[in-house]
Amino acid sequence: MLHDRKKMKYTNLILLLFVTSCLNAEYIKLESEDGRKINVKILSIEDSSIRVERKDGHEFTIENALLSKASLDLIRPLRIKNEIAGSRSFDIGFSEKRTDKSSETFDFHGLDITKYQKKITIRKPDTLDIDGLELRYVILFTRDASKELPAYILGTEQIKNSISHSKLEYESPVYALRRMYVLPNHWWDRNKKEYEDEEEGTWARLYYNNMLIYEECSPKRLSEKHDWDEIVKVTRDPFSIQSQ
Repeated sequence: MLHDRKKMKYTNLILLLFVTSCLNAEYIKLESEDGRKINVKILSIEDSSIRVERKDGHEFTIENALLSKASLDLIRPLRIKNEIAGSRSFDIGFSEKRTDKSSETFDFHGLDITKYQKKITIRKPDTLDIDGLELRYVILFTRDASKELPAYILGTEQIKNSISHSKLEYESPVYALRRMYVLPNHWWDRNKKEYEDEEEGTWARLYYNNMLIYEECSPKRLSEKHDWDEIVKVTRDPFSIQSQ
């Protein structure tokens, strides 16, 4: 049983690498339903056809109905990416709600703990099928005023039943932001802020397997300040901020 699972995982990895390499290549091999094969470069993608170019420079149109299922699956992420790029109504938005607030005091200090939950909304044309894509998001924080302790919440959602929906909504885990300060009855340090967690923003991406299809972040500069790959390589518990 274990051997079979390892074999299947290895087979899926090889298939993923093959598909990714094909889509990144200038020319890809397409196959018709009757088994004929051709190497072409995709020029444009329409609803029911694709415009391609052969290596000899000849351009022509191939109807979707003529392609094999494997070829249709191969170009599907490119079709989705193309539709998103050409749509004025596609975006990913972020909003948050406060779920709870509590305060406590000890020694000479006070501590405010406020809990939030982030809502991530994908707005799209209701005819656009994005089933099978994966939403990956990260909410970034600084854990103290010195900004030396970054923290992240990482999340993933598998997109299903997207047809006939113009809005898809997902919610993050509840997370807490803290503020510690000196109690006001101590005149020598009145209201001094010891530290305060700050939320930097939210970054979301849509993937087909590991192929990036679309991304959005708020504020926009978040993607310039941080590196996505470095964030997702965090080895500690990404949800540790929830329980602290």
